[in-house]
Amino acid sequence: MVDFIKAKMILAGIILGGILTLSSCGLQEREDVPNPSKSGEESKYTEEPQAGDGETATKSLSGMTEAMPETVEATPETVEAMSETVEAMSETASENPTEEDNIDASDLHDGAEAYLADLDIPPLYAAFLRNEISVPNPFVPDSELSFFDDRDYAQVEHVFEDAAKSFALVDVNNDGVPELIFRIYSSPDELMYILGIQGDQLICYDVQETHTFRISFWINDIGIVTWGQNYDGAEMICYTYDNDGSPLELIHFVWEEPDADSGVYERYYYMDGDEAAKCILQNDEEYEALVSSYEGGEPEWFFCDSFADIPRE
Repeated sequence: MVDFIKAKMILAGIILGGILTLSSCGLQEREDVPNPSKSGEESKYTEEPQAGDGETATKSLSGMTEAMPETVEATPETVEAMSETVEAMSETASENPTEEDNIDASDLHDGAEAYLADLDIPPLYAAFLRNEISVPNPFVPDSELSFFDDRDYAQVEHVFEDAAKSFALVDVNNDGVPELIFRIYSSPDELMYILGIQGDQLICYDVQETHTFRISFWINDIGIVTWGQNYDGAEMICYTYDNDGSPLELIHFVWEEPDADSGVYERYYYMDGDEAAKCILQNDEEYEALVSSYEGGEPEWFFCDSFADIPRE
């Protein structure tokens, strides 16, 4: 339920002050806001390319009229509330069953009776989860992603120590075949891979990463990924993927301060990655009507230490 709760809290944040944005691979968020249109710098896990144009599942909204963004007054209290909402959203992840199970993970694994074969998942997914194969990282040349990537982080950057691992099966490109969603979590550090099969090869569609409470991301059971930030104003983006695994931006909400320290914010959205077609976000009711098209439930997450054939060492 955690991802669903996180989504609800972020939505409340935008309603209160305009909060979030979705994108992909939020790199090592240090001081600057990750740019969804760029790949990462030196991290092994980088941001995804900008979501491109394409057919989306929201054609009913495509006839919205263009308009210039409106400006609204935002008090320091409002901005602070926005930040607190994002932080609360991220902290809510501590209620994730994955993390709770992490307390007695060794006991779970030692007594595990479940096997990946019980789930009837594609052999390539099972091979990745057993650490038998790795996947080329499409965002960093000559780099690969593997089941034990948390070890590299723990040794070099001292994050993801004693991390919990889980996976889910979600169809992110609406072709009737689920992709493998693999997640490593140790609050506030979170890493998520979206892996699919093309031909007879396992490939990476996307990588999501965060090391701060001011950036968060999640995926719902209808295959829509959402990413939000409140470093500079706030944003929320919802997107999915095409048959080749390329991202397709669906809707992008923005709450920004055009002039620093002005206290005047613009609140608007645009569709299909077309930033030139900005539309005024008139009120909270309009926002709720728009975002409802992209809401879904929580995927079924499987805790890796519950399977006897998924390695711990």
